Amino acid sequence: MVDFRHNQYNITDTHSDWFEQEYEFDNPGKYTFTVDIYDAEWNHEDSFEFTLIMSDESFESDFHLENATVYIDLAPHTNYEGEILTNYYLDVYRLNENDEWDTWDNQQVYEV
Repeated sequence: MVDFRHNQYNITDTHSDWFEQEYEFDNPGKYTFTVDIYDAEWNHEDSFEFTLIMSDESFESDFHLENATVYIDLAPHTNYEGEILTNYYLDVYRLNENDEWDTWDNQQVYEV
């Protein structure tokens, strides 16, 4: 166990409750969180786990033009090859005849 936090939350008899807790990570890694739920008499009522991957993610980018085509080269750098699905959203603008930027509506999502 890397760290332990304890807080008390009032969970009501509804279909959903919301609680949150903040953590800071100094090192990239795969972190698994376990939540145990007890009643007022410390009887174990429920538990669940979830896992997050905290990564130092960055990428180098380069582009060049050939006629009316723009080629973009992205070189991602992550700590977890293949475990993180990365989506890149590209916004394309063009300069119109009034020297104003127009958004080009032809957008796609690229997965790496």
